[in-house]
Amino acid sequence: MKNGEKTVCPHCNEETFVKQAVEMEGWTKKGEIFVCALCGKKLADVQSEKNESCDQPAESKLSRLQSLLGGESIEKISTSLDQQDRRFCKDCIHAVKNAFIIRCGLSGKNVEPMDDCEKFQHRTEDV
Repeated sequence: MKNGEKTVCPHCNEETFVKQAVEMEGWTKKGEIFVCALCGKKLADVQSEKNESCDQPAESKLSRLQSLLGGESIEKISTSLDQQDRRFCKDCIHAVKNAFIIRCGLSGKNVEPMDDCEKFQHRTEDV
């Protein structure tokens, strides 16, 4: 049985479509079931098809990712942004903040908060 399939309901004896629904017990989800689109009664349980990538161990997924990235380990790729490395317009002394936009005081252009430029000067206090 699958969602949208045409069938005859054993409860109401009408030709109907199968509809997938969530079976609840109070506020907790018990599972997913197929129900009749007309009377809403349960026809069958949903047989979940297992995804083969979910069954693989995490080590094999990591090794596949490493091979995709050129064989480098994940530790070498990850970086940490120290305070001196953060050069975002939202933290710049030249940023003129408004309720709707941020404008650069040097260029006069509208900027995005996460933009960066070579004329960045760190703001010491939030204005």
